[in-house]
Amino acid sequence: MNDKIKKIARLITDSRSIFALTGAGMSTESGIPDFRSPGTGIWEKIDPTKFASIDSFIKGFSLDELTDLVSEMDITSMFTAEPNKGHKALAELEAMGKLSGIITQNVDMLHQKAGCKNVIEIHGSMNTASCLICSKKIDFDEFLAEIIEQQKIPPKCDCGGIIKPDVVFFGEMLPKKALSQSIEYASRCDLLLAIGSSLVVYPVADLPRLAKRHGAKLVIINIERTPYDNVADVVIHDKIGNVLPKVVEEVRRLMRQIDK
Repeated sequence: MNDKIKKIARLITDSRSIFALTGAGMSTESGIPDFRSPGTGIWEKIDPTKFASIDSFIKGFSLDELTDLVSEMDITSMFTAEPNKGHKALAELEAMGKLSGIITQNVDMLHQKAGCKNVIEIHGSMNTASCLICSKKIDFDEFLAEIIEQQKIPPKCDCGGIIKPDVVFFGEMLPKKALSQSIEYASRCDLLLAIGSSLVVYPVADLPRLAKRHGAKLVIINIERTPYDNVADVVIHDKIGNVLPKVVEEVRRLMRQIDK
């Protein structure tokens, strides 16, 4: 693995426009469960068509069902989790001027907590909720307070509209701005780091293909195999926290040599 780490560091050092595409594997190392892993994924514990589709959310469900949902999904972990070594390593790369931005499928804000500035949340964020009619935005703790006060899910805004967390539910389109920015980044980067993503959820899974089509190098760091392993320039199947700090350390060493 050491040779691969050195190769990744060299690619980072030689590249001018680098973006990271991150998935659930970034967050599981902070104790946040993912959705699709066999045996442990959230969708094996709850029915996504009942609790994660926009239609079911609008129809509403009981407070008892919400309590069960919070317990099964461990939603509180999204608010108590701390950035891990992988998040911090990406923040270091950005601070060094070697990472232009992050496209993340995660909704837990851990990249921002680690200090990353340019983060595109392509599946939204658990940080806020918005009214579907007037677009009024509130913090997520205010959203939970409204549920408790109104004793109903979903809670209603003063205008009469439904207040929904600012995450993408099944049946919803991805945020247009986030998607267009992600496509732009993938099209103009010369190196894409795909980290902790299974690369099977579309349209995000098309971004590595788009990057390669425009001549970019592709690095994949993921505990499991992905459909893009055979076309990537470097692939490492290991924990992100084991790999990224070593990559950053090697990048620093190479940059010191360049500065001499």
